[in-house]
Amino acid sequence: RGERFAVYTPLDLLDSKQKRWYIVNVVPTEVITQSTTQMVGNSLMTNLLVLGATIFSILIIIILERRNNAQREREMEKLSISEQMYRVAMAQSNKEIFRYDIATKTSYRESSDSDCFGLPKVTHNIPESILELQSEASRADSLAFFEKIRSGKPTASVVTHMKDGDGNWHWIHADATTIFDNNGKPVQAVVTYYDVTEQREKEIITEKWKN
Repeated sequence: RGERFAVYTPLDLLDSKQKRWYIVNVVPTEVITQSTTQMVGNSLMTNLLVLGATIFSILIIIILERRNNAQREREMEKLSISEQMYRVAMAQSNKEIFRYDIATKTSYRESSDSDCFGLPKVTHNIPESILELQSEASRADSLAFFEKIRSGKPTASVVTHMKDGDGNWHWIHADATTIFDNNGKPVQAVVTYYDVTEQREKEIITEKWKN
């Protein structure tokens, strides 16, 4: 008939004179073995599923990270080519260019030499540090120009009156293009500027004649 697994449970009755009673549960050993094996199997299966899901998640993260890295590398390569093309275009024109970091209010020029205004390659505290080079009539326009950049305007332009290192005055036209991060926050700007003294002086003479 096979082995049996028995469990005896005593019952305490209120009448002590009565005989002591027990509840006896008899279960075939095969049932206990089968139940234990099934529980172990279920636990093992659950652990395997959790492990499999974890490995799958890790693989997905690795694949996505590699794709993102590859995409960033392609974007950086395109940006590098664009910067080189832009520098060549600037070198072939009469324009100067600098990168303006909004958080630090610092300008970075590509050229290692100072420009005609005596500004170094790296200039801090822009625009306040260059106000002394500008005429009083131009200072408000210069401050408004950089405020547009910091406030997130996509582009900005200004014409300002500045003196060079020799004390000669020039009319300078500047254009800015703001660069934003992934969250839409303005972080930098590319600023080009060039001398428009001859054109501006002709305009001033024309305006005087009209008046």
